[in-house]
Amino acid sequence: MITLIELGVCVCVWCKLTTKAVNASSEAELENRLHALTETLIQKQAMIEALSTEKSSLGLQLERLEVICFLCLQYFNHSLTSQDSYPTSVDVDKQKPWTSF
Repeated sequence: MITLIELGVCVCVWCKLTTKAVNASSEAELENRLHALTETLIQKQAMIEALSTEKSSLGLQLERLEVICFLCLQYFNHSLTSQDSYPTSVDVDKQKPWTSF
């Protein structure tokens, strides 16, 4: 027959083992969650970097198109008001018409 003291020791040991198992399980779950969050963060940072690069590229394209549109308008306005020859080629990268406004 088991005495109350022995039963108490068994219950105490069982509680400690159960607590360790729960803590180990919780720790593993926390580590898994941390890993998942880290992966998500890395993916989002990569997406932000890609979008930032694309935004810069689109900004440069927009700037070039603004210059082309401005030069086209100048050309058509000039051709409507004058019979003089107008340059047929312009270095678009050197033109910044909005800086003179």
